[in-house]
Amino acid sequence: MGGADGGPDRTKREFPRSRLEERAAAWVAEGGLEAETFFAAYDLNSAGQLLLSALNQAMQKALGLTYEAWRILWLLELVPTSEPRRLAHTLWLSRPAVTASLNRLEELGYITRQRAANDRRLVVVEATAAGREAAERGRTAYVELVRQFFEGFSEEERAELSRLARAFWRLNYEAARRAGMEPKVRPAVVALPQDKRTEGTDGGEQAGG
Repeated sequence: MGGADGGPDRTKREFPRSRLEERAAAWVAEGGLEAETFFAAYDLNSAGQLLLSALNQAMQKALGLTYEAWRILWLLELVPTSEPRRLAHTLWLSRPAVTASLNRLEELGYITRQRAANDRRLVVVEATAAGREAAERGRTAYVELVRQFFEGFSEEERAELSRLARAFWRLNYEAARRAGMEPKVRPAVVALPQDKRTEGTDGGEQAGG
């Protein structure tokens, strides 16, 4: 597979900037930011918005859920139970967004919420059998979409894209945290219930991206 129909040559194409984009870069440059840095941020943001929009559309079509609501089901496939505040921190969501998603998931019978036996102030969230089945259907939609988006990118290109995106995230995380931005947990940390194996540790790797 190759050439203009979606094969490996596709990623070698040049994509000229529009006049509006060039004008935007010039305007930002007047404020002291070089064009290369502006376009790195602009393209990263544009790619993220495109992927998020497509994932939302795919989940709406497959499940009638937002992508973020499906991510909650995804996380509940990886851990047996969680709490709303931990879901918010782990998935980089606001508390109101988590509450709205949980309301919808509970309405559909995909999760249950109950008070923790050891602390009645805490709410414990768990997926139902129907929720686990929905998570599986969402996984199928996720895999199909992501494969489609990365069609024509070589293994090396995917690895390099991942490396650069992860470096951007990790190198800027602490500054974002100090500025009060979400999330409020360190990278590579999931707010998991601790057991004897993880007691005294961070509890694992972040998931659900």
